[in-house]
Amino acid sequence: MGRLIKKESYYLPTFTAPDYSGMSLTTDEARKMRMDAMKAHQRKLERMMDERPKLYGLILRHMSTESKDEVAQDPDYETWSEAMDPEKLCQAIVKTHKVDCVTSLDAMKELGARKAYQSIRQGSFETLAQYSLRFRETYRAYNATEKDPVDNPIGVSEPDQAIDFFHGLDDMAYAEFK
Repeated sequence: MGRLIKKESYYLPTFTAPDYSGMSLTTDEARKMRMDAMKAHQRKLERMMDERPKLYGLILRHMSTESKDEVAQDPDYETWSEAMDPEKLCQAIVKTHKVDCVTSLDAMKELGARKAYQSIRQGSFETLAQYSLRFRETYRAYNATEKDPVDNPIGVSEPDQAIDFFHGLDDMAYAEFK
């Protein structure tokens, strides 16, 4: 399943004939061993083919209703859903769920930077210097999400940044200052 997700295509193992030349076998024994290896490979391929509907069902079972509805919009849905083809299902999932629009990607980056800045907290094993550096870098990333950061910065004032920094300090270590 991992290979299916990563490559978006069904994995088919290739057959590599074993080399028995260094085993001092007769030609017939080596041929029989190669034939056995080829049969084992063929059984593996057949088992993989037999398990495709199970894999299809496993993926489908873990999909939300909304995702199933999105995937059902695929033009060839009837064909590959009837065949229970996990490869086509995976490709349809990627096609319908992938965020590849530049504006969506920018919006997602902005959301991530904004959430990171708003939720920054000092870790319990993080020094004040480490937290300060991480806080500044997080703010810099947040500020850089603005389309025109030079002429139109996000503009969290320095006093507000100080309050945000202070708010994110570890409660156990700095509770008496809060």
